[in-house]
Amino acid sequence: MSPSQRPPATAWMLRALLLILAVLPAAGALAAVDIPANTWVQVTPTVDLAGQGGQYHERGWSTMIYSTVLGEMVSYEGYRNGGTHTGTIYSQAIWSYDVAANRVTLRKVNNWTTPGDGNNNTSPLPENAGDPTPSDRHPYRGMAEVPSRNGMYLWGGANRTLGSHPIDTWRFNFGQSDWTQLISGANSNLPVMVESQMAYDPQNDRLILYGHASNGNGGTWLYSFQNNSWSGPFNEGAGVVKAGEMVWDPVRNRMLLIGGSFATGGSSLYAYENGSWNLIQVQNQPPPRRMMGFAYDSRNDIFLLFGGKVASSSDVLNDTWAFLPDDNRWVQMTPSAVPTGSPAHVDMDYDPGEDVFVVRYGPVSSPVWWLYRYGTAPPPDDPPPAPQNTRAQ
Repeated sequence: MSPSQRPPATAWMLRALLLILAVLPAAGALAAVDIPANTWVQVTPTVDLAGQGGQYHERGWSTMIYSTVLGEMVSYEGYRNGGTHTGTIYSQAIWSYDVAANRVTLRKVNNWTTPGDGNNNTSPLPENAGDPTPSDRHPYRGMAEVPSRNGMYLWGGANRTLGSHPIDTWRFNFGQSDWTQLISGANSNLPVMVESQMAYDPQNDRLILYGHASNGNGGTWLYSFQNNSWSGPFNEGAGVVKAGEMVWDPVRNRMLLIGGSFATGGSSLYAYENGSWNLIQVQNQPPPRRMMGFAYDSRNDIFLLFGGKVASSSDVLNDTWAFLPDDNRWVQMTPSAVPTGSPAHVDMDYDPGEDVFVVRYGPVSSPVWWLYRYGTAPPPDDPPPAPQNTRAQ
């Protein structure tokens, strides 16, 4: 049969091929982590300080992303050594987590210091002149990996001791373990947008940032790697979404955004397509929340939602939901074990090589780590269990 006589590929064939490619493990190996499906399993990682001494500290108001370059989870979190890096509430170090080895490794400590006087005043160390690093901050969801550029990008965050919260743009090089400032705060055209969300759009090779300033201004901003510049704000579409989560959907080639306002939280789900955010009409929507975990499982083509804080309340949630994108349907999962404690500020992403979701939250000196492997969603007519709420301690 000649090429001109071959039938055209159907949409479902293309989608199946994309899904098969997405689910292949990064190193071509089978998962080494042996846990049952549809249950949460707590783990206690060892900590590798790379010869620097000190301690790993969880900070909250952060994020954790899976790095396809490293094959590990990467986060911007806390570090304490009793000297130059003491009692700050802000994140100031890059850490990675190897799921198979169950090991957290220190990769880079910022060259900034806090005197430990309880005010969290942040100032640069002399080393910052020759080895510039971002100021200490709460990064929120302003981090995204760009594998083709071998790095992770950081925008903005929160640090009230700098005079104004940061609005700068940085790149962390995985190969060199160093930072490069791409746009300084003085040269930034973006407003302060605390609790914003950012992710990488591989189809258009750009970063998408969604956030709002305290006066309500904001919306969607797009970062061009070629021009090293942000453009926007564009059509808001999704309204005010703060402390939510943004995740790329590689099968349908769209960006998803979940969340709501600071006052009420939310679980509304939006898709960024053709230059605007469109509300997805879903079935069985989960209760509203903030600072939840939301990530994509490339092996099963589902999105997992876990935990978060009930807005304007000290209550937190430890429920688990799966979003089935082909059906636009949420299903509350019923794991045989659920995370305990207070998952009010959840960091979560999916490790495709190990086929597990990784969750981290909890006290700064002793963070809690959990793993979850998706099983099969209950059928649509199964009644969901009552939401599980816990009081923050």
